[in-house]
Amino acid sequence: MQTFLEEGWSSIAEVNTHAIRENLRWLRSRVDPGILQMAVIKADAYGHGAAEVGIRIQDDIDWIGVYQVREGAELRDSGISLPILVFGTPTAETARFYLEYNLVATVSRFEHFDVLLPGTAYHIKFDTGMGRVGFLPEDVTRVEREIHTQAHIRYTGLMTHFADSEVIGSEIFEVQKEHFSQIVEKLGEHVTVHASNSGATVHQQHVHYDLIRNGTSIYGFDPNGKSNASLTPALAWKSRLVQVRHLPKGAGVSYSHKWHMPTDGFVGIIPVGYADGINRNLSGKMVVEIGGKTYPQVGNITMDQIVVFLGSDDIQVGSEVVLLGGRGDTSAYRWADILGTITYEVTCMIGNRVKRVYI
Repeated sequence: MQTFLEEGWSSIAEVNTHAIRENLRWLRSRVDPGILQMAVIKADAYGHGAAEVGIRIQDDIDWIGVYQVREGAELRDSGISLPILVFGTPTAETARFYLEYNLVATVSRFEHFDVLLPGTAYHIKFDTGMGRVGFLPEDVTRVEREIHTQAHIRYTGLMTHFADSEVIGSEIFEVQKEHFSQIVEKLGEHVTVHASNSGATVHQQHVHYDLIRNGTSIYGFDPNGKSNASLTPALAWKSRLVQVRHLPKGAGVSYSHKWHMPTDGFVGIIPVGYADGINRNLSGKMVVEIGGKTYPQVGNITMDQIVVFLGSDDIQVGSEVVLLGGRGDTSAYRWADILGTITYEVTCMIGNRVKRVYI
């Protein structure tokens, strides 16, 4: 643990790849045997490190999902040979990369048929109610005609994306499910059909088709925003106390003196801040864990440092600090609640000044 300080890093994100693999196994157990599983490792595997995670889990999955062709190319350069689906929009500038790196494109507009180069494999995406990208259900006849017309590119998959599949009894989900089932009847033969994101894998039935696409759940988070005992968060963000200071009652701490010492006591300095991914809106609301005990962060979070109130505890400099991890007050669920966001954003915020370590 001391090594990262010696190497000049201020903190590390420990990624437990065994936990990710166990999450993948549990997710696979949620669906019928024979259904394939895609691990979505776009956005640097939601902050966990795409290449390193991909290499370690490739024997446990069948597909990988990314958003940019660049992400797919980096995985190929890392030695990953699994099928890779690129969710993002193909363009004239990126078309060659699908062939060069053996990537599967997502076609969601009619002009994409003309962009892709001969031999490129692609999946058709329908917008069944997400309101983002994809053909509309009423386009299905024209899409079918285009598939047959554009024989120089290879139609190999059909997909949609659910807007709130984590909500049990959602009317939106039921409408999307019905729309997609009708599309599958027309276009789903002899191709890989997929619709289930993490929410649908964990909370829904009868929509798993040929392939499940799991993102946040493989990293240990239920998309419904509530801790799930069957999923283990894989990331723990840790640092060290670099200074411990004794301050008198009433002393102001950090910019603008938004917080003052309630008594004489100790504060600890931790060398991470919003430049590393601790959102400034967590100021005065988060806690850290030191030696199994939690301590409140106080004052404004700054670019490179945070301050924690230790009370009467004169803790040794160099002591390990858990900033984020687990299921309690330092969990990503807790940060998300404070920030009014989702766990996905919490882990994606962790920046490149934080060394990833794989255990």
